[in-house]
Amino acid sequence: RSNTEWNRFDQLEKSYNKTQKRIAPSLIA
Repeated sequence: RSNTEWNRFDQLEKSYNKTQKRIAPSLIA
C-alpha cells in the first residue's frame, strides 16, 4: 500500500474508532 493511502486509512480509522469503537476493529481486521 502507498504511504498516502495508508495515511488516508489512518485518518478514516481514527474517525471510525471515535464513532464506532466496537465494529472498527472488526472492519480493520
